[in-house]
Parts: sequence; C-alpha cells; structure tokens
Amino acid sequence: PMIIQQVAAPKGWTYLRKDIEPVLGRAKAAMQKKGILYGDLGPAAGLEGEAHKAMNDSDWSKAYLAAMQLAATVDAIKIDRNFVSAKHGRLHNRVKSGKLDEATSQQLTAGMSEVLQKYGDGDFAAANKKLNALWALGGFR
Repeated sequence: PMIIQQVAAPKGWTYLRKDIEPVLGRAKAAMQKKGILYGDLGPAAGLEGEAHKAMNDSDWSKAYLAAMQLAATVDAIKIDRNFVSAKHGRLHNRVKSGKLDEATSQQLTAGMSEVLQKYGDGDFAAANKKLNALWALGGFR
C-alpha cells in the first residue's frame, strides 16, 4: 500500500514558479536515484502532472502542494522486499495479459528469473534496476 502524505501550505504564503520547480526537480532526481518509475507511485503518479497543470493555470498554491506531495511520497518510498515484490507482481501480471512476440517474452521470462535471484540474495536495488529494464524491454509504461 502506498501512503500519500498531505502537506499543508503555511497560511498567507504565496508561491511562484521558482518555488515549485526546484521541488519537482528534487522529486524527479530522487525517483531516478532510487529507480522509481511513475507506475511505482500508485495514486501519487499524477501529482507531477497536477503541479504542471496548476502552474499553467497560475494556481500556485495547488501546484506547490502537488509538488510537495510528490516529493514526500518519493522520499517515503524504500526500495525493499515489499517494494520489489509488488513491482515484480505488476510486471508479471502485465506480461501475462500482454500480447508479446516470442523473443520479447523469452527475454522477459529470463529477466524475471534474474530478478528473483537478486531478490533472494537481498539485493533489492539491483532487483529493482533489472525490473526497470524489463519494463522498458516490454514497452510497458
């Protein structure tokens, strides 16, 4: 389960693009460093889009709150046994339901075996990295 932390803006505070873009940048950098895909964010996956839409609408408080929620969610994610297990399950379900060519299907199956090996060894960061590669190989989003 994904926990989304509600972040409240101080009363009377006015935000601008220069306050929001660094928060989004830090969140995206943390996602990249941890190997978190947007699909890993669950209900928080749309927060970046919400922030950008709110900025386009000049709703700076809403944009700031969405950016802060995204950053807090990314910071709270730990690449551990539960995270990798859930991501593996999502990929497995996607592979089962997808129409893939034989070569891609074989590569995904072999790769998922490698993920399970890394998972069993307790190397969750490497397992997550391999899962990200498999998501890209399968052309999944």
